Amino acid sequence: MTQYLYYIRLLKPPPNVIVPGQQFSIVWTIDNDLGEMPFLQPLSVTCHLLSNNPATRFASTSSKSIKLEYDPYKGGGMVRSNLTITGTLQHPLQQQIQLVLTCSNNNSIKTGSSTHSTWYLAQQASDDTWIIPVWSQPVHLGRSSDMETSRECERQLIVGPDNKIVKIHESTSHTMAHHVWDCGIWLCHYLAHYTPTKQYNHVLELGKCWCLVFVHTCTNTLLTSTGSGTAIAGIYAAHALSPTCMYLTDLPEAVSSIQGNVDIQQWDNHQRVVVEALEWGQDGQQVMDNEELDLVIISDLLYNQSSHDVLIDTLKRLMDRHSGLQTLLIYKPRYPNEERAFFDKIQKLGWRCTMDTTTVDCSPCEVYWIDIGEKKGCSLC
Repeated sequence: MTQYLYYIRLLKPPPNVIVPGQQFSIVWTIDNDLGEMPFLQPLSVTCHLLSNNPATRFASTSSKSIKLEYDPYKGGGMVRSNLTITGTLQHPLQQQIQLVLTCSNNNSIKTGSSTHSTWYLAQQASDDTWIIPVWSQPVHLGRSSDMETSRECERQLIVGPDNKIVKIHESTSHTMAHHVWDCGIWLCHYLAHYTPTKQYNHVLELGKCWCLVFVHTCTNTLLTSTGSGTAIAGIYAAHALSPTCMYLTDLPEAVSSIQGNVDIQQWDNHQRVVVEALEWGQDGQQVMDNEELDLVIISDLLYNQSSHDVLIDTLKRLMDRHSGLQTLLIYKPRYPNEERAFFDKIQKLGWRCTMDTTTVDCSPCEVYWIDIGEKKGCSLC
C-alpha cells in the first residue's frame, strides 16, 4: 500500500519572546510537500511545550499538552490557535522552549519514542497516510514580549543505532524554496535501512541541476545536493555514512540557511563540514572530475524534462571517467510522460537500470540503480 506524506506547517510561528501568562497566537495547516494539496480529513493535533535543554526534554511542569483541531473545510484549512504558557518554571527567564505540533501521544514525547524508525514523532493518520510533525524555532521566556517571529521551523529525523536526532530547519513561507520535499524524506528512510552490497568509499549526490554538494573524506567521498535549500539529503547522508570532511554547496542565497542547518547538528569529533557557494556549471564539473567516485545519488531531479540532457551528459561524463560507478536515483512521479523520457534516453545509451522495491516499496517515490553493465535496459529487482 502506497504511503503518502502530509506535513504540519507553522505559517505563523510563536513570537521570539513569550511572557508566561500572556496570550500569543500561532497559525498552522496540514498539506503535502509542494503545499498545493491540503490534508482533506479533520484531525486532532497536539501542541506540546518542550524545554530546549536536552537534559529536560519535556517541560511538564510548565504547561500541559493542548489538543488543537484541524478542519480543512474551515478557514481554508488554516488554523489560528491562541495559546498561553501557564504554571511555574524553575528559571522562567533563563529558559528556551520549543513548541511541537504532532499527532503523537504524550508518552511518545516524554519517552522520546517514535512510531516511525526514521521520521521522528511522525504518526499515521490512516493506513496509507503519515503526518510529519513540526517544531518551532527555540523561543525565550521573558518579562516583555517580542512579537517578531522566526521565519523558520524545524523537522527532526532519526539516524544510526544510537537514534541520533538530525534537525533540519526550513522556511515557514508558502513557497517551494527552502522546504523539505517527499523525496528528501524518503531518501533518508532509504539510507537508514539500505544495506550496501559493496563498499562505497566515494559518493556523489547531484542537486537540482544547478547545484551540488561536495564531501571529501579519508574513507568516503560524498557529493550531495542542496537543491531544496535545506541540505536534508547531504546532512542525513553525512550522519549515516560518517565522512571525515564534508562540503555542502548551493547558490549563494542558500548558503546561510544551509550553514544554519549544519550548525545545529551534533557532529562526530572527526567530522569537518564546510558550506560554500557553487553553481552547477564548469566549476562544478571540474570538482566532480577531480574526485574518485563509487556512487552518485540523485534525488527528485526528473520533474523538469528540460534538464534531462544535461543530467545525462553529467552522468555519462562521470561514468566514462570512473570505472564501476553506480547511480542511485530516487524520484516522485508527477508528470509520467515527461519523467519517463529520462529512462528512455538512458536505455538507448545501453545503461543498466534496475528498480529497487526492497526498502521503499510503500513509497510514492521510485528508486533505481543505474550503471554501465552487461545487462541492458530497465528492469525490476
